[in-house]
Amino acid sequence: MVLLSHVRGTKKPIVVHCSAGIGRTGSIVAIEFILERLQSGLPCEAMDEILKELRSQRPYSIQTDLQYLYVHRVMLFYFFEKYKVAVASDEIQAKYKKFVEEYDKATA
Repeated sequence: MVLLSHVRGTKKPIVVHCSAGIGRTGSIVAIEFILERLQSGLPCEAMDEILKELRSQRPYSIQTDLQYLYVHRVMLFYFFEKYKVAVASDEIQAKYKKFVEEYDKATA
């Protein structure tokens, strides 16, 4: 997120690339796409639709389940940090904590 905040708003083209240019790159592009939509006040499609759109432009973007979940984890973190008061319910906090714990276990 820090890296993205440094380049966000630039008028110059931004190039993002990992070794194959599809897995990690697709994850970062998805995160930035979602953030740009939200910050512009535009509606954002469901993640499965975003993935289809990414893959129509760059086949195999976001290659693994963990990369797909990573996008969700980053976005959840963003919402929890930005809207702390709005997500204060214990039930939502518990679900978020469980998701993070399961993600951490899967990536350990």
